[in-house]
Amino acid sequence: MPWKRFGKCVFKTTKTGKKKEKQGCSDSVPMAKKYLKALYANASDVSEQVDEYINEIILSEARYKDIKEKYPEWHRSGMLDDYRNNLIERLGQKGASKYLLYWVRSMDQMEGGPTAEDIKAEEQYLIPTADNVVDLIAKFNKNLPRLIEKDIYKYTITELEQTLDNLGDANSEERRKRKLKAEKESELVYDDNDIYARRPLTEFASIYYGMATRWCISATECRNYFDEYTRDGKAFSMVNLKNLRKEDTPFYKTALVYDQDAQFESLFDSEDSEFEGIRQFREAVALNHKRTGQNYFDDLDTEEQDEITEIVNDIVANGTAVIENNPVDVAAQLEEEAKQLEAEYQKDIKHGYFKSTAVPDGGYLFFKGGFEVAISKSKFTKQIPQMKNSDVITLKAEREIFPDIEQMLDTELRVYIDLDGEDRQIYQTEEDYVFVLPVGTQMHNFDPSGYEGFLAVIAEYDDKYAQIVRMVELVLSNMGFIDRSNFDSFNDEELDDQLENFSVIRRDAGEPDADIVIMSPLIPLDIDADTYGWKNKLGLQRPYNRRGFSNEQINNAILSKLRTFTEKVNKYLKRQLSIPGIGREINQLQIPEMLEVRFENNANNDGVRAFMFINIEDFSITKETLDSITSVLKYMDENYEQIENIVKEESEMIFSNLLNQRDAEIEAGEQLATADAQDGTEPVNEVKEYFKELLKTELDRRIENMTIKEWLDPYVPAPWDNDYEDKK
Repeated sequence: MPWKRFGKCVFKTTKTGKKKEKQGCSDSVPMAKKYLKALYANASDVSEQVDEYINEIILSEARYKDIKEKYPEWHRSGMLDDYRNNLIERLGQKGASKYLLYWVRSMDQMEGGPTAEDIKAEEQYLIPTADNVVDLIAKFNKNLPRLIEKDIYKYTITELEQTLDNLGDANSEERRKRKLKAEKESELVYDDNDIYARRPLTEFASIYYGMATRWCISATECRNYFDEYTRDGKAFSMVNLKNLRKEDTPFYKTALVYDQDAQFESLFDSEDSEFEGIRQFREAVALNHKRTGQNYFDDLDTEEQDEITEIVNDIVANGTAVIENNPVDVAAQLEEEAKQLEAEYQKDIKHGYFKSTAVPDGGYLFFKGGFEVAISKSKFTKQIPQMKNSDVITLKAEREIFPDIEQMLDTELRVYIDLDGEDRQIYQTEEDYVFVLPVGTQMHNFDPSGYEGFLAVIAEYDDKYAQIVRMVELVLSNMGFIDRSNFDSFNDEELDDQLENFSVIRRDAGEPDADIVIMSPLIPLDIDADTYGWKNKLGLQRPYNRRGFSNEQINNAILSKLRTFTEKVNKYLKRQLSIPGIGREINQLQIPEMLEVRFENNANNDGVRAFMFINIEDFSITKETLDSITSVLKYMDENYEQIENIVKEESEMIFSNLLNQRDAEIEAGEQLATADAQDGTEPVNEVKEYFKELLKTELDRRIENMTIKEWLDPYVPAPWDNDYEDKK
């Protein structure tokens, strides 16, 4: 909010609530409160500010939720929260919301997609890099007006650093480049009588010539509508009256709007107020005219009026002529926006197809997309009927197969294909049957915004592509066209009977998240686990939809001690590498990934138990690889006592060391915090910041519940005043 009371004085504040310049002081706190409310009562845009503030908080939290879901390891490590707060402190709530994704994406790329455990272990080494990225972001934000490319997400860290370094003190050179770029991306309309007008052809030029206005086609801090208006066939002439300033008239900058036939339609002053006629603009031109110096057109003599009228008519007519000579190409605009969207989503869509077609009449952008699933003919036990002398499968066969595929994808994956889509078909190549699964477009508007939503759906489904293939294969298997996969036909019950110390369980058979789970018996550990939060102390996390808790570092430390075991297992794996065509599967089954040591405690919290856990969920796994896993399991079963002892001893030693270390760290932190609090410095545990954050949340709630009437009443306490709750 713009103002806040501190004692008897009222200050302007930053977006983060910090003091700026003093607004004024009163003789008492009650008078200061009245003064504060009077400021808000006389602010015409108070409701807009309140709504903007509340909406920003809601939007920020929604964005933060998305980022946490996209980068869960950074969230789990705690660094995401820490550096979100860092960005809020540096750039405010809005800045943090805008740049947090860039920070975490850059860190994740530089560190190669680390786990939460990796991040925690290397945190002291990551902090300098993380701080440097924040510094670069802050510098980028500060120099935003000087940059040609204002989208930070189009820079790598290296590119961003180089770009900011190149800025230096070259203000004039940068301004010159921006001016040349704007001129290149616009057309001259008028340059005479101390009046300069250009027609912008791009969003950049529209922003440049619309600086210091409130035009939505020149916006930088919120959504810019230049492209949307262009798609509707609109064109603009931006007029600058050189002898005038904003304080003289809001028409010192005026935007003339032309329809798709290049005819003048309306105009906007710099405050974004719309006028159908040119009377006010004509008066501003008269005021700008250096030879008259008159404020009003009606004050001029007939000759001067004729001169001003001619100038205005020339400006309007020149705009029409320029636009007629280079009409708005709606189709080209649509195609360019579609091309940009496709380039943006291409990296996220690895399996799907998409295509768009621009239709200038009405500004429509038609699009379609979906997935092609190729199933090798070698898997088929019977041929799918096809049309005579064609690679296309018969309509009858399609009608038999597609409804089951559609239902399976809908029920199991929440993937919705368009059964009536024109692309839907089954065709064959020399090696495969290809199933074309179009995604429905009915829920999306046929414009660039709708296309972006559609591509987002395709990208979401793309993450499920392996499961989509599995669902198609399950349908074909159920209908008798192909045999069951090696995964589905694996005899887990037979293996379970052969193993004495392990249980083999097939979970969710026939489902997209089916897997085969192998577990050892629970191994009691002699450690003190009565302390609340022992899992957090050790950095243990519960795997998604799985039993127990795990930590990759602890797991790998234990496995490294199983030397005899790992050497023998690797021999099995290396032996299988000589088998043609299975190298990929073998590489995916290296010991640390195939075998996990996990931990749990019972409901009474009276002890911790370890167990070994193997999970197989690769639906395309080969028979040779399954045989290799079976051999490994049999070896583990035969040597179970030795393996169990190693797991028990190493787990107890690692747990004891880590718990003692963590307890010592907590104790040292508490002592330091107490010492700091006593000498008046900020405690390292940031207790004050914690309660400050709680207060901010309460304040947000209060602001949200305030009515406009209450905001405008100077005698109603402000949400941050102590007597607010008494009033309520």
